[in-house]
Amino acid sequence: MGDGIKLQGGKPKIFGFCNTELKLLKHFLNFSKDCLGIFPSDFNIRISIPPSMSNSTERIEKEISETLQIPLKNFWKTQIFERRNDICVGIKISSRRLGLFMDSLFLSTISILKSSQEFSASFLKGLIASEGNVYVRTCGRLGEVMIASHQKHERFLIRKLLEKLGIRPNKDKISEKSQGVLIHGFDNFKKLLEMGLCDLHPSKKSNLVRGLNDFKKIQFRKNEGRLQILSLIVKNVKTSKQLSEKLKKKQMTVNFHLRSLKNSGLIEEAVIDGRTKFWIITERGKNILEKENPLECLKKL
Repeated sequence: MGDGIKLQGGKPKIFGFCNTELKLLKHFLNFSKDCLGIFPSDFNIRISIPPSMSNSTERIEKEISETLQIPLKNFWKTQIFERRNDICVGIKISSRRLGLFMDSLFLSTISILKSSQEFSASFLKGLIASEGNVYVRTCGRLGEVMIASHQKHERFLIRKLLEKLGIRPNKDKISEKSQGVLIHGFDNFKKLLEMGLCDLHPSKKSNLVRGLNDFKKIQFRKNEGRLQILSLIVKNVKTSKQLSEKLKKKQMTVNFHLRSLKNSGLIEEAVIDGRTKFWIITERGKNILEKENPLECLKKL
């Protein structure tokens, strides 16, 4: 899955792991030693760093060698990538037999992964730690979460496991440089956080929490926006301008939600002095607000 087992010429030949978190790499090496009998010294290693760290290559290699217990003689030449922000470490071993074994082992566990939410979540936690990307926009709002995978059947499995957890992924991202399963939307992001699917990778979890905290501040979501408007109108009749000022949103955005509420029969217009338009909540609108979960009721309209 992803870079865990790379496919060359249609056959699994390389067993390895690539990540920015040394803690996760140590977990992988411990698994390889305890379960497969492969020691850290058996692995080759390649490091990629951003240009800002190019003068510290020797120090970085030494620290990583000591942390992972992989001798420096197993290191390939460190690469410098313009677009990289963090140190990325890839460890791998070439073995067709091992690659085939791991591929067979993975295929035999698919039915287990699908059998319960617990197994699905556990697998996805590891996969997101390894192959996930949590993208936060420059404005601070969470943009998307992508789980990279170059194989169509693997993306299909990822989608099924996400759906089992109540997460609805978007269409797959397919481009020359990257392929993977895309996840958008506040509800999906919230479930990722609640189920701890990004917890194994500290920086990915941090990005998810930070981007999600700013998500609602920046994004005026349809149903929550409608609920806020209803809650304000029920207290007192309001004009579009008053609502815009209270919610600190553009009047055009507020008008969009007002039309939606009107079409659903939750509010109605009242004109005073022949020109000033006020909005009044209807009995149906009041009934919605009195429900135990008015947001869910609005989603069904």
